[in-house]
Amino acid sequence: MKVPSTVFKIGLSASAVGLFAYLYLLKNREYEVCITYSALSAKLNVSHTILVKLIKNLERKGLLSIVKRYFRYKNSFSHRNCYRLIAPLNDDPHLPVREVISLPLSLDEKGLLLYLLYIAGEEGNTFMTKNEILSNFKPKPYKAFKSLCDKGYIKISRTGVIVQNFLKDNK
Repeated sequence: MKVPSTVFKIGLSASAVGLFAYLYLLKNREYEVCITYSALSAKLNVSHTILVKLIKNLERKGLLSIVKRYFRYKNSFSHRNCYRLIAPLNDDPHLPVREVISLPLSLDEKGLLLYLLYIAGEEGNTFMTKNEILSNFKPKPYKAFKSLCDKGYIKISRTGVIVQNFLKDNK
């Protein structure tokens, strides 16, 4: 699955990266996702308020636009938000988005792990320090970084942060 590399270059929060990756999994051929806030927040284990802020942030950065879809329900009309995502770019790496999203991690941890997989080489080495990595996010996901270390998904070495090969069977 391809996720646009733009997502990793524009200073999003780790949660916003994770949310965008999840929406990218759900998209149809027209790059649209029609899902309610309540379904998204339940699936991602995020509060409604935080979810709305993350979606507004993605919209401000130009990664998605909100399209209202109107439909007839019983004797009245109702609407549902659909999110139109940007199309993939040609220089995107193949990231194991589906596998990362399915891991039992928080949205911050998923976004950070996707970013680390994006910048890591074949051996999993990023050749970047913790501070260099965290400086790409606003706000900095210190807790997510520590949690990924504690859970064994990443480790810190003298050459930089290394992503552990937890997807051996999927590659």
